[in-house]
Amino acid sequence: MQKKYIEYNPDYVPEGFGMSNTGAICWWNALLQTLLGASGLTDIMFAYETEFANNNFALAYIKFLELALSNKATSSSSITLFNAFKERLALKSKVRLDQGQQCAHEGFTLFIEMLDNRRVDKLFTTSYEVTSTCSQCKYVEIYQRDTSFYITMGMNTRNDTLFTNWLRVHEGESTPRECPNCSKCTIGQKRVEKLKQLGEIVCVLFSSKLHTPTMQMHYPQSLSFSAKGGGVLKYKLIGSIEHAGVSNMTTFSSSGHYWARSVRCDSWLKFNDSLTPTVCSSTSAESTFMVFYHME
Repeated sequence: MQKKYIEYNPDYVPEGFGMSNTGAICWWNALLQTLLGASGLTDIMFAYETEFANNNFALAYIKFLELALSNKATSSSSITLFNAFKERLALKSKVRLDQGQQCAHEGFTLFIEMLDNRRVDKLFTTSYEVTSTCSQCKYVEIYQRDTSFYITMGMNTRNDTLFTNWLRVHEGESTPRECPNCSKCTIGQKRVEKLKQLGEIVCVLFSSKLHTPTMQMHYPQSLSFSAKGGGVLKYKLIGSIEHAGVSNMTTFSSSGHYWARSVRCDSWLKFNDSLTPTVCSSTSAESTFMVFYHME
């Protein structure tokens, strides 16, 4: 009988190895190291390989995963995959990665989009029910909104309870949206977002507004949510991407450097390009940019 959820499976997580930075691709190395720790994605790639038959990037990723799990992946392998990623982007989008540093969160979105598979999308998609109040006529509108594979957290929650409660319910950012009642643009409308559905992998991006030289990002080691129909969904922290420098959330460009931390063989390892992975802590740091949780 097929399981309802795709749970974390350490058998689909490879041992640690470094990746060369051939020029402003530390974001790619950090992202790839984090995704290698996301066993659910590897599970889908292998289980439904036939669904990727016409996607050269997806096939290249499956080949890379096979090499990684057999301890045969090299820096050359990651560059081959990166080139397949760029070719897919050139074919399917207007994004070009020939020059300049990419933001890791936008790179993450593009990575998932280029796999172009509904099962993969569902793995990362979180849905919120949005209650919006028009600033003009006070009309209340309720609609559902899916995240773009990650949740942007706009505040430093300081402790585990506040972090989880924020994910459940929070005030959303005000965006221009025409009121269906009075047809006026409701900039400044009040929006409350209530969690409706989680994917098996939850990614949280800390807003660039939070990053200061002295602010330490807080995030729990685990998450728990009530499941629809009863029961509890439990998630464990599996990885993080860290960044030092400047990141522009509007233009999706950045400067500085990215590195990652990820669970491998029951140990946390720090991955910094081609440097030998070193044992590290999973606790928060000032440089934390994105965190990833996987359903247990």
